[in-house]
Formats: sequence, C-alpha cells, structure tokens
Amino acid sequence: MGRQEKEKLLSKLVEEMNSERNFFLAKYQGLKTSEIYDLRNRLRKVNWEFRVIKNKLYQRVFKNLELENLIQFFNGPTALLKRKDANATIDPLGVLRLLLNFTQEHPNLKINAGVFEDRVISTEGIATLAQLPPRKILLTQLLNRMRYPHLHLVITLRTLMKNLVCALNEIAKKKESDVVINN
Repeated sequence: MGRQEKEKLLSKLVEEMNSERNFFLAKYQGLKTSEIYDLRNRLRKVNWEFRVIKNKLYQRVFKNLELENLIQFFNGPTALLKRKDANATIDPLGVLRLLLNFTQEHPNLKINAGVFEDRVISTEGIATLAQLPPRKILLTQLLNRMRYPHLHLVITLRTLMKNLVCALNEIAKKKESDVVINN
C-alpha cells in the first residue's frame, strides 16, 4: 500500500470514527479463529463489527481525533468494536453486555477501554456500565421517580383538605349543639 493510499485510508477512518459516539477496544490474543468468527457473527446480528487494522494506523487515527489516551491500548493484537452502520440506532449497553458475556465464555478476549456517549471509559467503567438495567427499564424508573413527588403532593394536599373539612364539620356540629343547648 502506497503513501497516498494510506493517507486516504487514514482520512476515511478519521472521518468514520469522528461520528462514532460508542466503541470499544479489545485484546484478542489467544482467541481461536472459530471464536473470532463466532464473535463477529454475534456482533453482526446487532449491526456491530469486529475490526482489525494495524495498530500504528489506529494510533494515528486516535491522535487525529484527539483521543491520545486511547493510544496506550494499542499494543499487541487489538480490535476495534463499533457500529457497522452509522445510521443504526442500537443500544450500546446491550452490545456491551453481549461482549462481556462473550468474555466470560472466552477469557482470552479482554475489553480494555472504550468510548461511551463521547466519554472515554476504562475497564472498570465498562463493567459498571454493563450492570445497568436496559434503557427501557431505566426510563420507566425515571418516569416513576419524576411522577412520585407530584403524586405525594396530591395525596398530602388531599389529606390536608379532608382534615380541614372534618375539622370544620366538627366546629359546625359543636356550634349547632351550643345553639340547641342555649335555646
């Protein structure tokens, strides 16, 4: 591959990765070809890909993207796991769970770092993210928590109004009984 071709490939990769908000870096040394094929098939089903390109090229891409702190993870066989189609709307947490399940089955695959919603995350951050419930459940929990203060306010106000009405009724009964006694 000539210098011009490498520069074209570099600019294409920089442009492609510039729009990515979620991707992960993984070490795959020790994985068998059949295991990599299995991982690629699993990722293909959720419209993600397992891409291997020379580390030096990735290092230049991430330098151009101003993600120099990810360059340290490109030593030895390293793969980039990212969306296949930039227009696809895929839950990255679901993909992360898929990857972590695969690493439990095949310990030679190690997720080193990644970018999640434009933030660089470490291995520990990846493990924490994978433990989060699915997006729908999180949204449901959020809506319930947002609704709860209003519901609590309504119940409190209704109780106060009920107590006020009861107190006024008691006062009215007492005044009626006072009027009857005085007559």
